[in-house]
Amino acid sequence: MNGDCDDGDVCTTDACVNFQCVYTPDLTDVDGDGLLDCSEDACPTIPGTIGSPCDDNDFCTLNDLLDANCECNGVPDLTDSDSDGMLDCSEDPCPFVPGTIGSPCDDADDCTLNDVLNDTCVCVGTPVSIGEIVGPTEAGGWSTNTWAITPVAEATAYIWILPQGWSAAVTNSPDLIASSNNGPDTVALCVTVSFGACERDTCLNVIVDLSTGTMSTSASGPCFAVRPNPTDGVFEIVRPVNDVLPCGLIILDAVGREVFAGTLAGAQPTTRLDLRDAAPGVYTVRLMHGGACEA
Repeated sequence: MNGDCDDGDVCTTDACVNFQCVYTPDLTDVDGDGLLDCSEDACPTIPGTIGSPCDDNDFCTLNDLLDANCECNGVPDLTDSDSDGMLDCSEDPCPFVPGTIGSPCDDADDCTLNDVLNDTCVCVGTPVSIGEIVGPTEAGGWSTNTWAITPVAEATAYIWILPQGWSAAVTNSPDLIASSNNGPDTVALCVTVSFGACERDTCLNVIVDLSTGTMSTSASGPCFAVRPNPTDGVFEIVRPVNDVLPCGLIILDAVGREVFAGTLAGAQPTTRLDLRDAAPGVYTVRLMHGGACEA
């Protein structure tokens, strides 16, 4: 009898009850989306229908929709917020800063080097540093000594700041040859190392001993020193380190007789002489190069 009750509607259940046809609508909604599987839902096993919003569980797609096969698919997200050629979603862990972790950058700090993006996408560099001054911490009065600071590859300039009364021919190098004044005193010898607009300073305290020699001066400042004074005949003549010209040397006794004559080499601050064969007494030392200085 059921065949006689077929209403031709696949969305009803047909039955013959007490010789009467009964048609019951099919209200099945497997996916619980409010759309009847039979009459309304093109995707009966997935909430929604063709064209409905969905989630394809891919963070790198946008506008996810159910397609004609009832599959959830989205459009690839090609956003590149920082325009660095790396997609924000799939390639760039630093989407709002050009580059990625470990990429070179500029932290706008002249006192750092090797700036890179760290693991939180912040640009940081290594602070520049300089070593300590290497050289004697004690110096004889009117003596010439050498100090140095280890060169730094990224440095752009070196400037030595000399204590008052000191002299040096070159003060813009990692190495310094300088002549001190007489002591006793403790002074600070400093150097400034530049890295572009950044500067770093370091200083060394130097104890300057008292020299028992004699310093000859001219209008332009110290000319030369004789040490020790008095002497047993063995002594040194010390010139400023910036006195680089050869000069004549004459030593006279108390009545003006010449007991020694010679030439001091240029760029040689300290010259040692041995006049123990000369008789005890008072002597005058003269250096001459375009003028005369006496002690």
